[in-house]
Amino acid sequence: MAGLESIPLEIYEAAEVDGASRRAKFFSIMLPLLKPAIFVALMFRTADAFKAFDTILMITRGGPAGSTEMLTLWIYKVAFSHLELGTTSAASYILMLILLPPVLILTRLLTGKEGLSALLRR
Repeated sequence: MAGLESIPLEIYEAAEVDGASRRAKFFSIMLPLLKPAIFVALMFRTADAFKAFDTILMITRGGPAGSTEMLTLWIYKVAFSHLELGTTSAASYILMLILLPPVLILTRLLTGKEGLSALLRR
């Protein structure tokens, strides 16, 4: 909502004067100006999908029989119950490698070929 409110009304008025349709206003004005907000929201939602750790830990502790255990909960159990820090480190690195492609894809789709630096310059 904040992203929508940050778009100046003068831009829409100028588009109306030029005879732009609603579809043209959406694809030419609204969507490009909302890309940074959409990017941040998608990044947070992607991270939240892998951050269900605390909820699962408090409600089920990964049970029954490990049916609700996620990679993050397994890493926690291995680190603090079994004290296998090497295994934990390797699993955390694998989790990072799992999360990296979606982040790079989202970054490329929403910022174009310039990448994340173009988004941060805006």
